This record gives sequence, structure tokens and C-alpha cells, in this order.
Amino acid sequence: MVDRTGPRGSGRPASTADLLAASGTDRSPRPDGGQGLPEPDPAAVAQAEARLRVEPLSAEAYAVLALAAEKAGEEERADRLMAIAAAWWPRDRLVRAWLLTRALRRGEARTAMAQLDLALRAFPDSLDDLTRALSPLLVEPGLRAALAERLAENPPWRTRFIQVAVRLWREPQALVALLEHVQTAPPGLGADELRPYLMRLLADGQVDEAYAVWLRSLAPGARAGLTYLYNGDLRSPVTQMPFDWRMPALPGATAVVSEAGGTPILSVGFLGGRVPGQPVVHELVLASGDYRLTGRVRTDRLHSARGIRWRIACLSDPSGALGVTGPFAGTAAWREFDMTFTVPDEGCPAQSLGLEADARTASETQASGVVSFSGLDLVPLSASRPGGGP
Repeated sequence: MVDRTGPRGSGRPASTADLLAASGTDRSPRPDGGQGLPEPDPAAVAQAEARLRVEPLSAEAYAVLALAAEKAGEEERADRLMAIAAAWWPRDRLVRAWLLTRALRRGEARTAMAQLDLALRAFPDSLDDLTRALSPLLVEPGLRAALAERLAENPPWRTRFIQVAVRLWREPQALVALLEHVQTAPPGLGADELRPYLMRLLADGQVDEAYAVWLRSLAPGARAGLTYLYNGDLRSPVTQMPFDWRMPALPGATAVVSEAGGTPILSVGFLGGRVPGQPVVHELVLASGDYRLTGRVRTDRLHSARGIRWRIACLSDPSGALGVTGPFAGTAAWREFDMTFTVPDEGCPAQSLGLEADARTASETQASGVVSFSGLDLVPLSASRPGGGP
């Protein structure tokens, strides 16, 4: 029997995308040079029948006969023979793909998702290609619902599948519908699933949808205590989610939340090198109008070419500035600071507050020392329309 579980070149397809195409109606050579099962011509059928007489459990022979039956239009016989092949050859990619593709073509959503589950458990390396291949099919509500049910069972491939789907899918409404179903079914979306989903929604400009998804993820008590700057006092655990504090891992800086005398403190240490980005970020959804950011700051041997600052910008214009604080530098005890800014009436449904080196060139992002903050708050001075956070 052909070895069908080895690496490329040993007779298995290169990816699950190949498997979806490699149903019984596509016997073309595969990209890795393997040929898979033989074309079910009379000679191959005769050889398979002869093989079964001496090796009655030959899964490959049953698979060849199944392909021949399918080619002859004998659908029920093809199903029966391929089921036998799958029973004895459960880890064969082509057999598993045939069963998955067959169910998809027939519109048998639950059967297809059961086959998907088996395929991804057996071949986790095929997840990216299979997720991409399934994407355009999930505009069909029945298939999408069946996939949501399967995801709600928390299979071992679930988190990776969602992460890949969020990155690759080009059907945003199907993605939203699928993950809304998953989020509302216990246990809901995990942090490693929710975070990339929110980032994708924001990148696609679906601000209202992203904010609604994030709100649904909060505990009831947290929703009741929403402020314009969620978790500004840092008394809730930092989730690293959009609309909460995020502290991206960047070279040249570290950000931590600690406590001193019962007061939570956000401290950012700059390590002396260049910092290519903002080590602390908080997304906001503010209505148009005037606002003031306030807080307390302490610096310890903080040095950079032009100082460290908070900058708020529209998400649609990340390099712009609605407002900036005065630069923080040197060594100084705790003191108050504030910043006023205006959110325009148009084109700025979401904003980003970020801490950064005030820099015109890459060399000016070099910084050293520590800056600490506590009691951060954001209040409206005026608002021209309702609808923004909290």
C-alpha cells in the first residue's frame, strides 16, 4: 500500500486546499509530484477488485472502486465504498477530502462540518488552506450555523481556526455572523479569539460592530461602570483588548501595571534604544465634541530628543493628532497633567490614545528612563451628538 501519511514527496497532497479540489472528479497530479489514487479506469478497477480478493481490508482498493462508482453515477455505492475506505484509512487526506467535498456539494451542512472536524484533528497543518477554501462557502446560512455549532463544542483546532479566519476571510458579513453566533453560545469567545477579531473589525472600519462585540464580552458589572476612558484608573485587570489598555511588545520599551499604597500605576520603561511605535495604546469611541484627558505623572531619568507624550488621533488617520500632551522628560515627582482636544463631526468615529516619543525621525524615537501614570480620566467638555462611549 502506498504510504499516504509521510512528508511531501511521499504521496500526500501539499495542502488541504488541494484536498478540496481533489475529490473523485479531479485526479490531476498534485503540486508535490504525487499522483494520489489512480484514475478509476477499467484497468485500475480490475486491479482493485483483484487486490480485494487477496487483501479484503485494502482501503486503497475500496477508494478506487468508490471513485469508479462515482464516475459511473452510482452515488450510493460510491458513498458506501468510500465509507469503508475511510474506516480503514482514517488518516488519508484524499479520502477525507472526498467525504468533506461530497457533503459540501450535497448541502449536508452538519455532515460536512463533522468531516471538517475529523480532517483538522488529523491534519492540523492544513488548517490555513482549508479555512481559506471554506470562506466563500459560508455565506450560506445553513453551513455557517453548522460550523458555529461545531465551534461551540470547542474542538482543539477552534482558536487557530478563528485566528486564521479573521486574517484571511474576505466575506466580512459572513465572518461577523459566524462569530456572533459563537460569542453568544457558552463559553463565548476566548481572549485569543476576541482580540484579533476586534482588530480586524476596526481595520475594516466596522467601528460600531467592534464596539458592540467588545461590550458583549464584558461582565455585567463592568458594563454598568463604563467611562469615556475604560479602565482609566487601572483598577480592573488589563485585558490587552481594543477599547481597554493594550501594551504591544515593542523593542526598546516595557509597560507594566503595578500598585503602590493601593493605587494602580502604569509604568513604562524605555531601555535606551529606538522604540518603533507606541508601547501603550487605548482605543476610544467618542462622539464629536470637546474633551479633556487628565491624570498624574512621574518621571525618573527620562530622556529622549523631544520628550515622551500622549497623542490622540482618529483611527482613520493614525499619524494625525487631535491633541498631544506637553512632553514628559527628566526626573520629577508626581504632578498633575491634562490635555484638551476636539473630535470632529465627520470622519472620526473611533480614536486611538497612545504614549510615544515625540519624534520627527527614527533616530528621535530613542529613549531611556521611566515614566509612570495614575488616575487617568477622560471627561467631555461638550458633545455635539450622542452615541459615543461610554
